Amino acid sequence: MKNWKITGIIATIVIVLSIPLYVVKQKYISMPVTHVYQKPVSTFVGSKKCVDCHKKEYDEWHNSHHDLAMGVANETTVLGAFDDAVFEYFGVTSRFYRKGNRFFVHTQGPGGKMGDFEIKVHTQGPGGKMGDFEIKYTFGFYPLQQYLVPFPGGRLQFLPIAWDGKEKKWYHLYPDEPLDPGDWLYWTNAGQNWNGMCAECHSKCHSTNLKKNYNYHNNSYQTTWSDIDVGCEACHGPGSRHVEWAELPDMARPQTVENYELLVKIAGISSRSLVELCAPCHSRRAALADYAHAEPDLLDSMLPSLLQEGMYFPDGQILEEVYVYGSFTQSKMYDRDVRCSDCHDVHSVKLINGQTSI
Repeated sequence: MKNWKITGIIATIVIVLSIPLYVVKQKYISMPVTHVYQKPVSTFVGSKKCVDCHKKEYDEWHNSHHDLAMGVANETTVLGAFDDAVFEYFGVTSRFYRKGNRFFVHTQGPGGKMGDFEIKVHTQGPGGKMGDFEIKYTFGFYPLQQYLVPFPGGRLQFLPIAWDGKEKKWYHLYPDEPLDPGDWLYWTNAGQNWNGMCAECHSKCHSTNLKKNYNYHNNSYQTTWSDIDVGCEACHGPGSRHVEWAELPDMARPQTVENYELLVKIAGISSRSLVELCAPCHSRRAALADYAHAEPDLLDSMLPSLLQEGMYFPDGQILEEVYVYGSFTQSKMYDRDVRCSDCHDVHSVKLINGQTSI
């Protein structure tokens, strides 16, 4: 009986003491740990920061299709004929002209007044109003070049008439029948809005570090980028920590840092990893999240399209646009570890040694 009493007293003491001990334990577990080293976040610095150390690679990239993926409309970037060239489309006559160093198109628009954007109008063609629109940006270079027109609320809209660099002529992107100005796909409407429809996918593919910055309170955009084109950091990731490392004196520069403080590892990676580095731009896909250059797997941020009818030829080859990822990953080349850089120079994007096939 005495033993049972002693056991009961001990058990009671343990129970009583365990409660405050548990509270103390939980308090210290929930306290923030301040002594753990956190690497500073790397930020985008722009391609020009790379020139001093990587001039050869920069010169190869300069004026490549990646460099010219998007640009401010000027004498160098605009390929289309803006010498009072005329293009007719279902009763609508569009005219491309210049005012000094600025590029304009007189064509069918939304009509009337949009916010603070006044359109000079007169009636012509089915629906809509004719107006004068300034071209602010080029999109793509060769063989297809499209043009972006600014609208109220920071919007950039795709002109439906594009320049064919091979045939040296204007053509309409919807040649079979005219779209009504009220149609979602009409060029001044949401379906052809660059900020909302294209910028998300092209946050790496035509501009670097692109942020849509949509404000739902006033339905406007303040879209920004660090490089307007596909710059060095589009593939290598934000480079501020790498630049800081490179700018240290030789004797002070740590030699054991991982990947030279670059976020994305390029050298010594597998065939699959390199192909997936190109896939966010060169694939038909849906975006699951913003591309942050740190995803361990392509499917963490992208959902590639299957080889559906209308997107690919019956044998699986790409149809119309250069979304080659879906076709390539089902090829014998990919199965045998052939990678993009086996045929294409990674900086100039040109075929190596002029080869056309392997």
